[in-house]
Amino acid sequence: MTFRRLKQYFQQLWRLSRPYIPVVFLCLLAMWPFLTRASLPNNTDAELHVFRLAELSQLVRAGILYPRWAPNFYFGYGYPIFNYYAPLAYYAGLGFELLPLIGPIAAVKGIFLLSILLGGLGTFSFTRLIWGDNAGYAAAALYVYAPYIQYIDPHARGVLAESLSLGLLPCALAALAHLHQHPGRFTFAAAVLFTSLTFLAHNLMAMIFGGVLLGWILWTLLPDWRSFFPRGVLLIALFLGIGLTSFFWLPVGLERNAINLTSVVGEAGSHFSFASHFLTVDELLSITPRHDWGAISPTFTFNLGLIQWVTALLSGLLWVIVQLTVYLGRKPSLPNPYQANFFILSALILLALMLPLSTGVWQTLPLLPFLQFPWRLLGPMALILAVLCGSMIPLLQGYFKNASYLGTVVIALTLLQAAPVAQVLPWGEFGPTDTAALTTQEIRGRWLGTTSTGDFVPVTVDVVPERRGQLLSSLLENQTPDRINYTSIPDNSQIEWQQINPLHIRYDVQGDEPFLLRLYLFDFPGWQVTIDEELVESEIGRPEGFLVIPVPAGNHQIDVVFGSTAARTWGWVLSLLSLVITGLVIWRFKPDKQMSQTNSDANALPVLTSILGLAILLLPSQWLHDQSGGFVKERTDIPLQVNFGDQIMLIGADIDQAVVKPGDSIDVTLYWKAIRPMEINFQSFVHFLAEDGFLKTQDDKLNPGDFPTGQWPLDKYVLDQYELLIPADTLPGSYSINAGLWVSEEGWRLPVIDEGGDSFPLVEIEVR
Repeated sequence: MTFRRLKQYFQQLWRLSRPYIPVVFLCLLAMWPFLTRASLPNNTDAELHVFRLAELSQLVRAGILYPRWAPNFYFGYGYPIFNYYAPLAYYAGLGFELLPLIGPIAAVKGIFLLSILLGGLGTFSFTRLIWGDNAGYAAAALYVYAPYIQYIDPHARGVLAESLSLGLLPCALAALAHLHQHPGRFTFAAAVLFTSLTFLAHNLMAMIFGGVLLGWILWTLLPDWRSFFPRGVLLIALFLGIGLTSFFWLPVGLERNAINLTSVVGEAGSHFSFASHFLTVDELLSITPRHDWGAISPTFTFNLGLIQWVTALLSGLLWVIVQLTVYLGRKPSLPNPYQANFFILSALILLALMLPLSTGVWQTLPLLPFLQFPWRLLGPMALILAVLCGSMIPLLQGYFKNASYLGTVVIALTLLQAAPVAQVLPWGEFGPTDTAALTTQEIRGRWLGTTSTGDFVPVTVDVVPERRGQLLSSLLENQTPDRINYTSIPDNSQIEWQQINPLHIRYDVQGDEPFLLRLYLFDFPGWQVTIDEELVESEIGRPEGFLVIPVPAGNHQIDVVFGSTAARTWGWVLSLLSLVITGLVIWRFKPDKQMSQTNSDANALPVLTSILGLAILLLPSQWLHDQSGGFVKERTDIPLQVNFGDQIMLIGADIDQAVVKPGDSIDVTLYWKAIRPMEINFQSFVHFLAEDGFLKTQDDKLNPGDFPTGQWPLDKYVLDQYELLIPADTLPGSYSINAGLWVSEEGWRLPVIDEGGDSFPLVEIEVR
């Protein structure tokens, strides 16, 4: 390659990438906590993802490139989590983790950063293609700094896979849009690639994202139905992208009955029931509260973001009004109104699905309840609103000469709104990530197999087995566990074992009589047993569901290997077939036409100025957050210092209303703080009492603030929320809300020091 051609190549690369550089700057504020702090958010799902990545790294380094079984999980009995949980986040993290000096913690952090960056770049790329650069920058900022995208998913929840999926969704949408406008080899390959990655990022969100992508494709193609089939390349790209993921999705579908999925869809009233997590309009339109660094964990609300919903509402109304005037013949053509209508309609559908009015839809659609939490739709909703808001800028440019500066104003307001959330609560040290650390957390009961509900326990496990000391001692020393149940070995038999790799164990048996070799290993489709290289049928040891091998008399070599199944094999075949078809389609495509150079219509200087000015606010200060200390809670409706048994201090309370009607509900928030370390866990209660002391209704907590009191630090307070449902037969009058602490197993309450009694009256409530 000559110097001249090399220069032309870099000039072309710079021309194509230059509009995206401001987007990287726009994303910096959202990335700032991950860039400037060690470790990861504590007490979130981020810890689960770190241990999963660490387990995957061990298996891959041992030569098992695509494991479906985690041998060290669940007290060493094994867990098929990699067969069912979307793999992309962990393999992407593995790309970081395999680098020198990069461990699982830094790798997980790298995926969070990548998710933010992909979300901004993808949103900009899609929006600018339809409505220009100014619209793209505004949409990118509004999406990246939507509360659910910027804070709730990566920080409050720590959900790595879902965060990555929300970064890939706009990339897939952008790739399909580029394929539609500029069909070619590169755009087709990009559309197939990003579609497949989106479907490999997160199981549950893939259902929603599939609907969004398919809906956009059909909406885009239907107006020009005569050229539907030539332009059906969009559908071909979508289905080939899905086909490439068959190696994962086909076993998930065909082997779903091999695990216990009943815990995933909870019964009515349970935590995992969708009906327990609908949002209200007030919640969606609320403002994200200020963080208090004196709390164990910061508060947040599942909201759309003030700037996001206000600008989306204005944009939607403007589009409707302007299109009506065009329809009446009073105004010329508009910039892509058909695309704007898709996002208006999509926003209304997603909004309805998050509200209780959609209960019938959730009950009717068979897969929707697996989503568990309707508020998860805040993720795709953030993208829909961001694009819709961006579309308003070119719309107004047809009416106002300086409307292009509206994008800069929107970006500046969005960054100002996001600044308090950028100052997240400081994190503690994560600690080790080896097998011993994982096993320690399982012993403490935080989770089993890095899941809290046993989603992937084999269905043959009738009774959850007790922990086995011989396995735990090895795991706590980061050694390969000995899974032999020696009580099943006859006295005159000998057995030696060695691990060929983490999913292949060899046993050398010597004995004069046949016996059953029982292993402390969950049986599951894929485990294959050979005796002297001949495949034999294993048995299931009930009720624990362990693998049992019938061993004949004599000397034998037994191999226990986790292999494939018909569903997994066919999944790989379909993925390979989809890859071949993709290659053939790419080969048949004409080379991509070189896009003509266009000047950006954006004024990037105000964008960079906004970011630079906002950086000043990131200096350590209390401008953007509270810092409660001692036994004083800042910003509380009812400041308190109520001493319960010299163990716990009630330092404040918030009551949302003082006058109610029968059938209403009262939200009560308590703020507790430990006075000294506690050896037992106390339970809490909030009572609604009549004047004669009669209990009308109550709400109790096994762990105040969902945090066992025995684990409370002395320097942080605990936020504890309750809901009191006022019975419909409650008579008008004055009532009292009382709070207290007790030990449910023994039936005694902590006394209120200095005040007397065993509960404290918070406030008087009037029922009318």
